[in-house]
Amino acid sequence: MQTKRFLDPLWIRLLLVAACAFWTALEYANDQIGWAAIAACATLYGVWSLLLNYGRP
Repeated sequence: MQTKRFLDPLWIRLLLVAACAFWTALEYANDQIGWAAIAACATLYGVWSLLLNYGRP
């Protein structure tokens, strides 16, 4: 039986990273620097794990 992983399509991974980037911008625009830093870390981790390093062993 073959299973399809949820994160295999590129558009889903791009959407998740874009949502984190939007969250970062929203927090920064509202002068919530601490939350913006946390969201920026989540964005950077998403870029690394979902875009740059996805599917490598």
